[in-house]
Amino acid sequence: MYALGARKFIITSVGPLGCLPYELWFLKSTNGSCFEEPNQWVQYYNGMMQLAMQNLTLEYPGLYLVYGNAYDKVYSYSQAPTDFGTYT
Repeated sequence: MYALGARKFIITSVGPLGCLPYELWFLKSTNGSCFEEPNQWVQYYNGMMQLAMQNLTLEYPGLYLVYGNAYDKVYSYSQAPTDFGTYT
């Protein structure tokens, strides 16, 4: 896309996979809390993605990348849904 002239991109992080309803069911969460191991791997991936984004902006002139942090927003919602007006 860069070769075609695109210079501005929004890149969104991966959300907390250990909090997905399917994962809670499949891994048999007894209290509804998130599984931290998948979330640790996601946080590692998101950190590496941010580093790669920095390197890309150095390598390609005029490239503008915006990082959208979906992980923190979704994780905070999954931990305290009532803070956001949702009742469980």
